[in-house]
Amino acid sequence: MGIFKEDLLQFGNLIDTEVEVKIKEEDLGSFYSGLEFRVSPDLLIVSKTEKKFVFKKHREVRCAPDERKVFNVREGGLTRDFGIYLRILVSKGIENIIREGIQAEGEHLKMSLWQVFRSSETYNRAPPDFRDKLTVVRYLLRHGYVSLFVTVSK
Repeated sequence: MGIFKEDLLQFGNLIDTEVEVKIKEEDLGSFYSGLEFRVSPDLLIVSKTEKKFVFKKHREVRCAPDERKVFNVREGGLTRDFGIYLRILVSKGIENIIREGIQAEGEHLKMSLWQVFRSSETYNRAPPDFRDKLTVVRYLLRHGYVSLFVTVSK
């Protein structure tokens, strides 16, 4: 007796298995062009270097993790966006890093990671029926990467 696609979907819904996905600094930097990311266990630094004439201005925003504060945007049962919230420690120059996918909401920096995740190897290896049903549960900052914990939702 084989396993059918419907059985896989039900199996995925019943088990709350978290899968760890690593989003590297380089992946963030390539998606958010013009920004540089440095990730350590207690700190994420988003920086931007601006050239004006001969001078260079280096602006950076320092953020701390808030592991359980994540967001998931779903439409019609499918994931359209997900990401993380980070506590802003130093907000000077935050207007320089705001762009589509990165927003300031009060004391938090809201960073979308859906498009970065979609270009990852883990997303491409996931069965097509699961890809748009993944949601972020929590995250951790590690040396050199953001570790997302995703699960399949109904």
